[in-house]
Amino acid sequence: MVLLLNSAILTISFLILWKGSNLLVDGASSIAHHLKIPEYFIGLTLVAFGTSLPEVVVNIVAALQNKSDIVFGNIIGSNIANILLILGITGLISPIIITSNKIKKEMILSLLFTITIVIMLFISPLIEPGFTGLKLPESLILLILFGLFLNFIYKSASDKDDTLSIYHPDYSIQKSIIIALSGLILIPVSGKMIIESAIYISRSFGISEALISITAIAFGTSLPELVTSIASAVKHKHEIVLGNITGSLIFNTLFAFGLSSLVSPIRFNPVLIPDMLILIIANTALILYTAAAKKASSGRYKSSFLIISYIIYIIYIFFRG
Repeated sequence: MVLLLNSAILTISFLILWKGSNLLVDGASSIAHHLKIPEYFIGLTLVAFGTSLPEVVVNIVAALQNKSDIVFGNIIGSNIANILLILGITGLISPIIITSNKIKKEMILSLLFTITIVIMLFISPLIEPGFTGLKLPESLILLILFGLFLNFIYKSASDKDDTLSIYHPDYSIQKSIIIALSGLILIPVSGKMIIESAIYISRSFGISEALISITAIAFGTSLPELVTSIASAVKHKHEIVLGNITGSLIFNTLFAFGLSSLVSPIRFNPVLIPDMLILIIANTALILYTAAAKKASSGRYKSSFLIISYIIYIIYIFFRG
C-alpha cells in the first residue's frame, strides 16, 4: 500500500513539476518581452531551459541531500532518453530532414561537452586522491562554458527565424510576476517529493538510487522534451525537434551539472561508467543520424533502430540490477 502511494506521489510530483516549469517559463518570457529583450534570444534560451528545468530542479534537490547517484543518474539517463527514445519516436512520426548547419554544430558541441565531463571525472582523483566527481572548480568551468554557449547561440540566432518564436505569452507585467513566482513555489516542492518517493521505491525493489534515477526519474524529467518534440514532429518542424533535443542535452550537461556541483560536491559512482560510455556513443550516433538525415525515406528505419536500442538499454539496466 505504501509502495503504491509513493508511486502515485512520484507521478503527481512529475505533473506538478511540469506545470511549475511551464508557469515559470511563461512568466519569465513575458517579463523578458516587457523588458524588450530580443524575442529570438528568449525563444532559444527559454525553450531549452523550460524543457530542462525538471532535470535541473531534481539535481539541485538531490545535491542538497548529498544524493550524488541521483544527480549523475538523472542527467545521464535523461540525455540518453533524449537521443534514443525521444528522437526515435519523433522520427517515426515525421522523418527528420535537416538543412541548418547551426544545429549540426550544436550537436558536435554536445558531444564535446559530454567528453569534457568525462575528462573532469578522470582528472579529479589525480587532483584529490580518493575523490572522483565534480566540485566547485569544475562547477565554475561548466558554468563559464554555459555562458559562452549562450553567447554563441545569441550571436548565431536570426530574428528572421520563425521557429524561435515559440513563447510569446501576452500578460501584464504584474500577472507575469505572479505566474513566475507560482512556478518558483511549485518547482522545489515537487522536486523534493520526486526525490523522496523515488528513494522509497528504489529501496522497496532493492534497486540502487543510481539505477532508479537513470530510468524512472530520468524518464519523468524528460517528459517536457518528449511532448515538445512530438508536437513539433506532427507539424513537420524538424529543426525545432533537433534544436529542442540538442539544446536540452547541452543545458543538462553544463547548467544542471554546473549548478549541482556548485551547491555541493557530487561524487561519481563507478557503476555508471557503462552508462556514460553509452551516452558518448549515443551523442556520436546523433551526429551520424543527422549527417544522413537528408534521405527522409530511410528516416523511420533509423528511428526504429534508436527506439530498439533504448529498449535494449533499459533491459540491460534491470538485468544488471
